[in-house]
Amino acid sequence: MSKKNDNSHTTQIIVAIIAASAMLGSAFLTYQAAREPVVLVIEATQTAEAKPTSIAQTLTAQAYQQTLTAIIPTASPTKITATLTPKPSPTITTVTDPNIYDDFDNIEIEGTFDENLWRYWDDRATTGFYQANGVLRFSGTNSAALLARRHANLHLYAPTFYEADLILNGAQKGSVTIKLHGSLPGNGYWTTQCGIYGAINDKKALAFCEHGNDDGSSYTNGKEISFDTWHHFRIEINPSQQIVIYYIDGESVGNLIVPDYQLELAEFSLIIETYTSTGTTSALIENIRYGVIE
Repeated sequence: MSKKNDNSHTTQIIVAIIAASAMLGSAFLTYQAAREPVVLVIEATQTAEAKPTSIAQTLTAQAYQQTLTAIIPTASPTKITATLTPKPSPTITTVTDPNIYDDFDNIEIEGTFDENLWRYWDDRATTGFYQANGVLRFSGTNSAALLARRHANLHLYAPTFYEADLILNGAQKGSVTIKLHGSLPGNGYWTTQCGIYGAINDKKALAFCEHGNDDGSSYTNGKEISFDTWHHFRIEINPSQQIVIYYIDGESVGNLIVPDYQLELAEFSLIIETYTSTGTTSALIENIRYGVIE
């Protein structure tokens, strides 16, 4: 190849480079910051599309495009989404005693009592009981009793306990008790109860338990207690073995074997009862519980 041809070829390459530069115009790179990945964006201003006029210009433009492709990935940047797990709110666990029948804490029925749980046993005596400040209160000059609606005329098929907390504030001559009344076939009955008896001239009240029927009542060993103080009473009945055990303030005060009646045949009702012989009786009742003895 002649020297003239070499010079001509060199001139064409220089012209192609200049043309490629003119085609790109005033190109500049803008750096866009991101966490991952780093993206470089090419911005170019161009007044008119520059077309290569020779093979050299075409090759040069292609080479420049390959260079840009190598620098700037064509794949879209990966989007990373962070999922934040919310911290669970603290929970409050309420422990409920499954054996509580009524603790008289429902403030919505202050001044009366829960008629879904109780009714007066005798329609002729329907005054005296009312709920106030988380306890059941009785004040009256006549005897009265509340019957547990959900424990009325039930057979006992397993050893069962009954409990109550009682206060006798004062009485001219009266009592407050938790009672089990068992109706027997043939219109007979057998009943048992525990509670507090007092009289106006007594310095101490008497905590007692008893059982009986139409023929009379028999008392277990009782004990002297103070007025105006809480005392806990518990009756345990084992119907298949005909055994009844009594507790006052956690202490066993007696037991008996019931020989004359089949307790499995009796239909028992749970009752809160007050007795007034003369004057006014005032008492408090709390935490009525019953359940199967495990």
